[in-house]
Amino acid sequence: MQGWLVVHRELDAVVNDLTAFSGEQETQDRAARGAAAEISRLRNELIVHQMRHLAIIAETAMPDVVKMTVALQRPARHDAEGVISAAEAMAKAAVQYMELLVQRGLPTDFIDQLRNAAAAYKQAIDSRGAAVGRRHRAGEALQTVVQRGTRVVDALSVLVARRYRDDSATLAEWKQVRRVTIVGVRSAAADAEVKSVPAAVQPAPLLAQQAAA
Repeated sequence: MQGWLVVHRELDAVVNDLTAFSGEQETQDRAARGAAAEISRLRNELIVHQMRHLAIIAETAMPDVVKMTVALQRPARHDAEGVISAAEAMAKAAVQYMELLVQRGLPTDFIDQLRNAAAAYKQAIDSRGAAVGRRHRAGEALQTVVQRGTRVVDALSVLVARRYRDDSATLAEWKQVRRVTIVGVRSAAADAEVKSVPAAVQPAPLLAQQAAA
């Protein structure tokens, strides 16, 4: 009797943890995908509508290559770090040419707009990184719970086999309950990996209750 109750409590804990960690993994996966879409939009805003426009106006205002600073030219690097660094360099270089660039059609706050766009882009990248990290940790925790659940089900199998060794129908039912279902679990890289999870963890406590009774 005591053994059944202990296993029952352990299975309840496993089910609760599986629910919590799988929910957290899904939540962070959605957050990461949403942030990725926002990153794409903000990158386009920064490069096309801020940096490229500034570079074109600068080329028009300062056609003499000797006068035009390298920082005001179009960015050579297109990785996130390079784009953000180039945006800040453009903002700093534009200060001394601000009056000329405004005369050529840029808004008076174009430097603030440029820096704000770069800051928003960086924040979106940081947010996605944080969500991916939390998703990865939830996935690792989920796998630990799955392993724990498997051990608990194995222990319960021993109790069932001993309690119902002369009841072939109940043993057959338990074998069906104990079957393993393959489910998809997202990794930190957002790829669907196939993992083994005790399929009928939830029905098992019910069987334990029946046996204890």
